[in-house]
Amino acid sequence: METNWGCPVCGTDNSIKAWSILSSVDQPALVERLASTGSIGSPCNPCGHIIDVDHPILVHRGDRWGSTVLAYSPASPAVAPIETAGEVAEGLAIILLSNLGITDPSHEAFIVMVPRLALRNLLIRDVRADVHTPPGQLRLPADIAGSYRSVLLRLRQRLGYE
Repeated sequence: METNWGCPVCGTDNSIKAWSILSSVDQPALVERLASTGSIGSPCNPCGHIIDVDHPILVHRGDRWGSTVLAYSPASPAVAPIETAGEVAEGLAIILLSNLGITDPSHEAFIVMVPRLALRNLLIRDVRADVHTPPGQLRLPADIAGSYRSVLLRLRQRLGYE
């Protein structure tokens, strides 16, 4: 979706692409950029400052996570009420899975909800390796630990590990 966003440095309005769903299937370069830099912002036309839009985003890393684990970062509470974050995440997940051709109602997607600044820490994780690592041996950054451990526990239960 295109949106107008004011540059915090020079104040110029810029037309910027705001992504609601990013998948490594159709946007691998953007997902990799988000994982490596923590940003998918666009440069301001006049001054070049990178503008990141405060917008909810669902990220799918099919290359590392399959179609089961999704990362969701809500907008800040000043932009969207945090109470609706779960509903928004679930709605975006339905759209993403449909776009991936997954229409089986029994397919369960696990959504890890993290703040925007923690998204990079989550995107660099290898869920397939982490789910096989004993919980006591798994070292996680504090900003993703709670939500991610919860999803790993559910995945382990589904696989019969717990």
